[in-house]
Amino acid sequence: MPPPDGAMLIAPIVPVRQAEMIDWIARADAGLIGTGPLPGSLVVIGKRDAVVRESWRHGAIVLAARPQSCTGRKSWDE
Repeated sequence: MPPPDGAMLIAPIVPVRQAEMIDWIARADAGLIGTGPLPGSLVVIGKRDAVVRESWRHGAIVLAARPQSCTGRKSWDE
């Protein structure tokens, strides 16, 4: 489960253009950190409830994101 506030991995379960994902991520007031380790996935930082609400509407799941597994970095500040 993702944290109430912080970094999350969004993984689409239906085909979607990345530009569309970025658009609804912005509507959830989440900031884009970068691409995730799964095909089409993105790492964002924001409030879980808003991100999950938008993700369900657009056929994506939200998972807890760890810096090392998503970016190879030891922390989000690097």
